[in-house]
Amino acid sequence: MRGVALYVAGMVTAVAFMALSIYWLFASYYDPREPIDLEDLGAVSFPISDRLEVASRRHEKPAALFLVCSAGGRIGLVLRVKLQVDESFLPAGTKGKVDIYVRGVDNGADFQPLLELIDREDLDTLVSPLMGAGELAPLVTAFGPSPPTKVSIMMWETGTYLNGTVDSRAITGFLTSCR
Repeated sequence: MRGVALYVAGMVTAVAFMALSIYWLFASYYDPREPIDLEDLGAVSFPISDRLEVASRRHEKPAALFLVCSAGGRIGLVLRVKLQVDESFLPAGTKGKVDIYVRGVDNGADFQPLLELIDREDLDTLVSPLMGAGELAPLVTAFGPSPPTKVSIMMWETGTYLNGTVDSRAITGFLTSCR
């Protein structure tokens, strides 16, 4: 009888240990209901007065593309994503043109902004120089009357796919309100 009690106690302990281990592994797992943070963008060289999330992905590899408003009605792009490229190959400070495809890649890139990788953290941060609203016209046109199901962003031998969260009317409204 004593042997059975020790066996059961050992099994209960093992199951409890496994449950705690699994909880510990997933406790820091991304919660898809949490918004992607833009509060800690200390390396951005301009003040951000407002933002609009135009595309995002909410699962184990979260990412989001934002339009941000700065002084004088100038607009920037901020992409928060985990790049699947080693930091030694793509360090902070890297700049380059990025291809943004909205609704498919058949007709070439819809928009090609210059982005700078300013931070390599849990989510890497890429930021464009500030632009005038007119420079964003190709992006507004590409988004169309409904949020696109796919926004592809290709850069530096890697890329990401996001879901559009707004339509062209929302982007136009944001650009108009940015002062």
